[in-house]
Amino acid sequence: MEDILHLLNDNNFKEIIKIKDYDNIKINENNLIHLLAIRGNEEGLDFFIKQNIDFNISNNMGLNIIHLLFKYGWDNLAEKYYKIHPQLLHNVDSYLYLPIIYSIDRFDVFLKCYNFMKKNNKNIDLNDVSTQNDNLFIKLIKKS
Repeated sequence: MEDILHLLNDNNFKEIIKIKDYDNIKINENNLIHLLAIRGNEEGLDFFIKQNIDFNISNNMGLNIIHLLFKYGWDNLAEKYYKIHPQLLHNVDSYLYLPIIYSIDRFDVFLKCYNFMKKNNKNIDLNDVSTQNDNLFIKLIKKS
């Protein structure tokens, strides 16, 4: 497992896929696709898209790759992949948060995602965009 972490930290995806059974790699309840999202490894995520891997896979906290990309600030990658797999924007995690909640502190990113969802006829209730402590409007007021 230490070798895999070393390869991930070095963004050496080409070596990772040489490992037999790479699709069964799990570290702290994250499989390889989640680990790649956390690290913003576009090469690895693109590889899985070409392999038609199910991006709907969630980790033990219910986070899919869009949740993770937003959570770790890989906003451009989140946008790239939610445009390919828009259904991932409607998956909730174990806190019942939509992926968009993880972009709420970056309002320009949040707005771009929200507009994408609206344009693609995806109903989104802004009351659903909240954390345990604040709803969207309270969060925006605190930010200003």
